[in-house]
Amino acid sequence: MCYYEKTLLVSYTTLESVVEELEGLVMAKALASFSSRDSCERQAEKILSLIEKKSKLIELKQKLDEVFVLMSSESLELISYKYFKTESERPDFDHTSRKYFRKQIKALKEFSQKLLKAGMTEEWFKNKFLDISFLNSIYSRMKKNESKEHAA
Repeated sequence: MCYYEKTLLVSYTTLESVVEELEGLVMAKALASFSSRDSCERQAEKILSLIEKKSKLIELKQKLDEVFVLMSSESLELISYKYFKTESERPDFDHTSRKYFRKQIKALKEFSQKLLKAGMTEEWFKNKFLDISFLNSIYSRMKKNESKEHAA
């Protein structure tokens, strides 16, 4: 599994709250613009940058939702359990068995395939989303954790 895929899964549950935060920042910057020492042009650039990031995150959330709809219910349940911390409603769900781990690998492969079919490649992710600081930090952390695992 690639770093960007893990980044997408780890960040998915926070996308909406980050969008709301950006919306608040846009409003605060706009309302406080009269007292800023920056030029009007500079203020507008900052606000537009925040709006652009917000739009990118909304698009990302929508694309991920589309990918999740295409996945099998079992794979989605496994990914939700591991990455979104949702409890399974099935009484026979056993997250400690060997079978669970094999199914988890299969679910992640399915997720990867669906991302690629939707055109969501690692290059696409890097070009479009690494300028957003919280995604960049998650991506960097995934790479760092992976290199620690290989070194051990």
